[in-house]
Amino acid sequence: MYGILDSIVQFDITMSVYDLAVVLRAEERVIGSCTLALLDYEPRHATFLYRFNRRSWRSGYATEAMRAV
Repeated sequence: MYGILDSIVQFDITMSVYDLAVVLRAEERVIGSCTLALLDYEPRHATFLYRFNRRSWRSGYATEAMRAV
């Protein structure tokens, strides 16, 4: 039986991770970041994470970043 720690260790070891900055072109300013983690142990599956400055919330930037990736 696998516990949560085993799952985290397995997840961390078996994926390719891409960290990207999200830049607001009009102002040439970094407003956040997004991470794409390809799961090697699960074909055709990935995890998408995002972090944005609070002033950039609810503006559709995460959706736009996910579509661009």
